[in-house]
Amino acid sequence: MSRILGVDIGGTYTKYGFLNDKKELVSLKVVLTKEIKDYYVFLMNLAKEHESLEYISIGIPGIVKDNIILSCPNAKSLETDDFISKIERTTKIKIFVNKDVNLLFRFDLERLNLKNEDNVLGFYLGTGFGNAIKINGQLIKGSNGFAGEIGHIPVPENREICGCGKTGCTETIISGKALIRIFEENKLEGIFEDVFILYASNEKIQNFVKLFATYIVTEMIILDIQTVIISGGVVNMKGFPKDALVHQIKKSMRNSNMEEKLNIYFVDSAPENGVWGAALIMEEN
Repeated sequence: MSRILGVDIGGTYTKYGFLNDKKELVSLKVVLTKEIKDYYVFLMNLAKEHESLEYISIGIPGIVKDNIILSCPNAKSLETDDFISKIERTTKIKIFVNKDVNLLFRFDLERLNLKNEDNVLGFYLGTGFGNAIKINGQLIKGSNGFAGEIGHIPVPENREICGCGKTGCTETIISGKALIRIFEENKLEGIFEDVFILYASNEKIQNFVKLFATYIVTEMIILDIQTVIISGGVVNMKGFPKDALVHQIKKSMRNSNMEEKLNIYFVDSAPENGVWGAALIMEEN
C-alpha cells in the first residue's frame, strides 16, 4: 500500500515516487515537466490510482509561503490560490508544498549525517541555480518564502531575460540554461554533455565556474558559514572541474580561519533524491 507520494517538480524533469508504510520507495518515475499541462489533473489521477495515499509532499521550482504557491514559472498550472485546497477537499489527502531545492537539501543533510549541524548552505546548479540555507538549526524561508533565491539576484549590466520574467538575474549567467547558451553561441563542437571535458581550458567555461564560486563564497562570507553542499545536474556532468571550483572558493575566503574550517560536500543528483526529501520534510511537518 502506498502511503506517501513524493513529487519533485524541477525546471526540466518531474520526478515522483510512492513510499509504503515501511518507508520503502516502491515506485519511481521521471517525466518532462513541460509535458504535464495541468498538475491538478496529474495529481488527482495519481490519487485515484492509489486510494491508500495519506500524504502528498511536493517540491516546486518557485516560491512557496504557508503551503501556498506564489510563483512557479516552469509550471503555471500550479499558480492558483486554491490548487492545494481543492485536491485536499476532494481526496482528503494532506498536502505539503516546499521549494524543490529544500527537498534536495533535506535529503542531503540526512545522507551526509549533517542533520544536527546548525549552519549549512546548499547550492544546486541544474536547469536553474537553487540555494538552501540552514542557520542555527533552522531552514530559512524568509518573510515571503523568497529566502535563498540566489538565482534571481540582479547582476549589473546583465540584459538577459530570466525565466521568472525579470531582466539580469544570476540564473541567466550561472545555470544549466546559461551553459547551453554559452555552448551554442560560441559554436562549440561535440556533445554538450562533454563540454567540461572538451573545453576545460576555454575562457568562457572557466569564467562560468569562477562566477559559480563567487556567488557561493559571497553567501558564505555574508552568513559566516563554512559547511557547504554542492550538487545539481551541471555539477554532476562529466568532467565538471570540482577541484577548480574548490580552489576558487578557498582563494576568496575572508580569512585563513574560514578556510581551515571549510567543509565542502559534492553529492550526486539522482532522480529519487527529491522524492526522499519530500517524505522527510512531510514527516517533520
